Amino acid sequence: KSAKQIVPHSKFIILSGYREFSYMQEAIKIGAFDYILKPSSIEDICEVVKRAVIELKYQRDDQLEAKKLRKCFEESIPILKEKLLYDIIFQININEEEIKEGFELYGIEINEFVMIMIEIDGDSKKKEPYQRQLYQFGIVNTVEEMFAEEFKVEKIVLNNKQIAFIIGTHETVELLEEDVYKKVHSIQQLVESCLDFTVSIAISTKGKDVDELHDKMMECKNALAYRFYMGNSSIILYRDLSGFY
Repeated sequence: KSAKQIVPHSKFIILSGYREFSYMQEAIKIGAFDYILKPSSIEDICEVVKRAVIELKYQRDDQLEAKKLRKCFEESIPILKEKLLYDIIFQININEEEIKEGFELYGIEINEFVMIMIEIDGDSKKKEPYQRQLYQFGIVNTVEEMFAEEFKVEKIVLNNKQIAFIIGTHETVELLEEDVYKKVHSIQQLVESCLDFTVSIAISTKGKDVDELHDKMMECKNALAYRFYMGNSSIILYRDLSGFY
């Protein structure tokens, strides 16, 4: 019983001259693999040991497989998380129970937030796929470095040119649109100076929970449509668009 606590992943075979049921019952209770009564032949004992070895091998293989699957799942979380958020903002998935389970599984929490959408200026289709990926990678890294210390950041790649970011608050931090604007302006300057291309950025009004993700995405898309009037390398706040109507 004590050895089982020290070496839990093991098999115990009890060889005993006691035939009382209470002994066998206790052996089963503490997790013995088998209970062999004396006298027993070498063949019988070897057969039980072989079965124990085979079961140990299966259990070890199962544990290794489970460990591999767990590692694969953990490595896939960023992709699965982004897929879930993509489905939500485009209203592909509106099942509240599935969304709730996904948020718990992937550790997503959305309370007060703003959405920013960054669009690469120019025709990205003319760029090589590798170069487009580098552009997106550079944008994501810049945004996460700028916001991650104070805010919760979730990214959603929408297409070759557009990436949306959900900028959420921690419990002790108030979300100020002015702070977001300042950081967005710095992001734009960093992208232009360090990565050698320009971007236009839209900023939504504040949202409160997951139900407003689609609306805030549409605010950003509508704001970016005004780049036609404002030109490339613009920062457009949706709240300011009322002046255009």
